[in-house]
Amino acid sequence: MVKKVIQLQAEREDKIQKAKSIQEYEEMKSCTFTPHVNQLPTEEEGPIVIRGLGKHLERTEKAKKIEQERKEREEQVFRPKVRDQDTHLKYTIPEPFNLHSNNDAQYKEMKQRDLQDKWEMINMAECTFKPKTNADQYFANISELDIRSMLDTTDYL
Repeated sequence: MVKKVIQLQAEREDKIQKAKSIQEYEEMKSCTFTPHVNQLPTEEEGPIVIRGLGKHLERTEKAKKIEQERKEREEQVFRPKVRDQDTHLKYTIPEPFNLHSNNDAQYKEMKQRDLQDKWEMINMAECTFKPKTNADQYFANISELDIRSMLDTTDYL
């Protein structure tokens, strides 16, 4: 039974499809338009004129020139050219050296003078020729008391 139903539906769809194709054929009979295909386009004689092309090309050339100048300036600023004369300064020239002076007597005398100068500076550090008094501390305490008393009197106003 299911097979019969499916077969009837298929037959009905075929009839509908045939009717549609017949109707399309009848409509197309009255159509007379036939396009001409495979014809080459006609070539126009003379140059093609595009308005504004000249100005556009000028602007692009100017922009390229400005960009090139900017790159050149950057190279000059950020990558300075090294002169060939200075290349010999890149390498250290070794020179002989001595860890101690050749003349030990001079070295000892120089060390002794340095130690003596340091000793005198340490001893003279306390010799300021100004007596150490408590006056600075006294004045600091008085100024602090004056500020406190002024603050106390302003609170009562």
